[in-house]
Amino acid sequence: MSKHRKDKNIDELKKYFNTVIGWVSSVFTDVESEMRGLEWGQLYEAYHKKSL
Repeated sequence: MSKHRKDKNIDELKKYFNTVIGWVSSVFTDVESEMRGLEWGQLYEAYHKKSL
């Protein structure tokens, strides 16, 4: 992520971020304070293709 911090166009990063957030929201209906700061991108990459 730091490699791209000075990029002028962040559309691809925004799309990925929104995709991860959408996936998290679809998987977890209740949000707990312990969930803050988790590596959601890594969890998304590991599990988003697996069906629920």
